[in-house]
Amino acid sequence: MQHPFSLDGHTILGSGAGRGMGLESAKLLAKLGATVAMTSRTESQILSLIHISEPTRRYAISYAV
Repeated sequence: MQHPFSLDGHTILGSGAGRGMGLESAKLLAKLGATVAMTSRTESQILSLIHISEPTRRYAISYAV
């Protein structure tokens, strides 16, 4: 039986994933099965998100421009 809030097969693009609500949203979305493509102002913030998301392996990398 599939979880009622499952996001398997969905890809979600978001911003502000380096900290705060953006970071927490990215973690929750990955936990629910979504592939998350998140952006942040700095490379170090995105790298910390990747470290946190490692068990799910559902992420994409975006660097600050």
